Amino acid sequence: MQITTKELDRRLRCGFVGGSYLFYGDEPYLKDYYIKKLRGIICPDPDFEVFNHVMIENGDTGRFAAELSGAPLFGLGRLVELRGTDFGKLPTDRLERLCALISSPDSGLTIIIDTKPDELPEGTPKKPSAVLAALTKAADCLKFERQTPARLADWLGRHFTAAGVKADDRVCRYMIDFCSADMYILASEVEKLAAYAKATGSEAITAETVRTVCSPNRVFGAFDFSNAIISGDRQTALAAFADMRLRKEPPERILGTISKIAGELLAVKKLSDSGVSRPEMSRLLGIADYPLGLRLSAVAGTGVEKLAETVRAVNETDKKLKTTSADGYLMIEQLILFGIGHNNK
Repeated sequence: MQITTKELDRRLRCGFVGGSYLFYGDEPYLKDYYIKKLRGIICPDPDFEVFNHVMIENGDTGRFAAELSGAPLFGLGRLVELRGTDFGKLPTDRLERLCALISSPDSGLTIIIDTKPDELPEGTPKKPSAVLAALTKAADCLKFERQTPARLADWLGRHFTAAGVKADDRVCRYMIDFCSADMYILASEVEKLAAYAKATGSEAITAETVRTVCSPNRVFGAFDFSNAIISGDRQTALAAFADMRLRKEPPERILGTISKIAGELLAVKKLSDSGVSRPEMSRLLGIADYPLGLRLSAVAGTGVEKLAETVRAVNETDKKLKTTSADGYLMIEQLILFGIGHNNK
């Protein structure tokens, strides 16, 4: 079932944390925070942790299944973590076996399945993916989402207080805008600001201090890259691409996004030039009205041949990606630079 951080906090306070957990979402700081808390409760003694804590990488579900049969030693609890499972490619029969294994763990056993955003297809809140729906029936699932500016500002204020310096709400909100909403980045910048304030004898952090000490950053959302490709905004597309590359998102998946959009833009342009109405276009292409409007605006001043050139460039990159050993990221970067522009951005 789906649970919240409030429910998990309640369990942590009570010390009752056994069972199976699926952790997913876009905020790794909170996820890692709770994993560390669980480890501390289940394996409080470092001398015995080697016996009762197993971390399985690279989605090795076979080894994971074997480890679940082990018994806790020395009267303590046992923790088994599974990481690196690409649930989008996991065969149905293996998913079913995995769900069966985690649905009723032995007494004293805690299971954590830790996923990255690109490893678990979520679907939508109203219609979860089949994978997430199956895992939700078998485990307690907790989604760690990016926090709102209000919550982040409150969190930053507490961190500054703990570090022995002051920063009001206005400064904390400015820091979020300047440094990004990523909590790992913000936590690191708090340490830098606190050290700077103490070294300079400052009592409070100001917006000027943030500009002097901190590094500007931007966290890209799920649709930033797609929207940049649609609009032909190379600068934003390259920045979002660099972020995806840093997160090791597979080149094939990135190119798949570009290919889909390039094909849609060409189809929208051809239908528009043929006089097809917007509602009929939406029906034919299976694109909702709002995203269809974005595509119509993007191709308004572009010819069919230019968009067809983009599709050919994407197809050529796809062919090279599948048939050569060349660097896939480099090929996509070149495609963004020279192949996607249908305007002058």
